[in-house]
Amino acid sequence: MGDITIGPISSYRCFSGDCAVVGVDWVGAGDGWARAGLATYVAGLVAAGMLVIGSALLASKRVVKVVAKSGLVAVATALVSGAIFVAKFPDLPDVSIARGAWCYAAGLAIAIGVHVAVLRAKPPAPVT
Repeated sequence: MGDITIGPISSYRCFSGDCAVVGVDWVGAGDGWARAGLATYVAGLVAAGMLVIGSALLASKRVVKVVAKSGLVAVATALVSGAIFVAKFPDLPDVSIARGAWCYAAGLAIAIGVHVAVLRAKPPAPVT
């Protein structure tokens, strides 16, 4: 088998020098796995967006706890969909989970820590 990289929404494969970025339908893992991959991708984007919004609020010396709570919900969604994607990963010869899954998991762990820290933080003193 040639060089293959499978992600949540697309894959990269090379056979006999012919390399292409294609969808994940060719893997043959079923629609449920493909949907879990798309959910993983979207949930990761939403979780990252919540971190950006929370960072902007912290930079402006405002703490809006509902953003941190929403961020935790986004992270939980990303965690569940990512776990389903990995659990249903097809058993292809010479193909395994690569570093992207570990980076995704590390990012979710950091996001959890940040949102929990924001929820535990004391509100800043009012600016007069």
